[in-house]
Amino acid sequence: MLVKLTDISLVYLEGSPAATDALTDVSFTLESGEFAAVIGRTGSGKSTLTQIMAGLLRPSAGSVELDGVDLWSDRASRSHLRDLVGLVMQEPERQLFETTVAADVAFWPKNSGWAGPEIEAAVEAALRRVGLDIQKYGERSPFSLSGGEKRRVAMAGVLVMDPPLLILDEPTVGLDPRGRQELLEYLRGLNQAGTTILMITHDLDIVAESAGRVLGFEAGRLIDDTTPSALFSQRAKTDQELATAPTVAKRLAEKGFLLDDEPLTVDELADSIIKVFPGAPA
Repeated sequence: MLVKLTDISLVYLEGSPAATDALTDVSFTLESGEFAAVIGRTGSGKSTLTQIMAGLLRPSAGSVELDGVDLWSDRASRSHLRDLVGLVMQEPERQLFETTVAADVAFWPKNSGWAGPEIEAAVEAALRRVGLDIQKYGERSPFSLSGGEKRRVAMAGVLVMDPPLLILDEPTVGLDPRGRQELLEYLRGLNQAGTTILMITHDLDIVAESAGRVLGFEAGRLIDDTTPSALFSQRAKTDQELATAPTVAKRLAEKGFLLDDEPLTVDELADSIIKVFPGAPA
């Protein structure tokens, strides 16, 4: 077990007339090697959850355990426990502060006492992981980059430390289709190599393509803890939003064209259609 949240609640401006419940009684366990997607409307508590898991916010009640140690207990070394978690925020500008891209990515290794050559190799590797060439980007100001490039640099600054748990808040926002696909393929590769991933996303196609588990939030409460297949199967019975493949399958069914299974991805949808209509072009 890597992460365990028990009865987590957080109240902003607690004790004041403006007190707001951001999270209420949230409990779940995230095992090593999982790829979980967090979904929900804006303001449902998703970003608050990730900041609590990364040790940036202390909950009003409940406990956060990383590798069996409560993050906020007296015996916890929070600097060590936070090394277990890499958080890429929704606004990359919040994580960029150095004068050059290379210096920004090198910040945590440098402050962790790494040697110079080790830092240089790690920075180059981290930038390469997110598709940025250190020769082209290393000496540029991170604030001169496009939104998508800033997001990649912020991610490199986290990946350089190889955290076993990677939390991403809407990481594909600002990326073009090619960049989105490259990033998702990279994240799936990280996950297959053992990195645990928790991703906030509004893109249900990402949920269908990449996640093995879905955590759904509404008004600060965890209302779904299920698989993408079960989620979309249940949603298909209502008017709730679906990913692309389940949407097309539902519309085909409404026209009398029933598929033999419930496809999650576009590739699965194509295979399902070919099975039902053997003459369809592959």
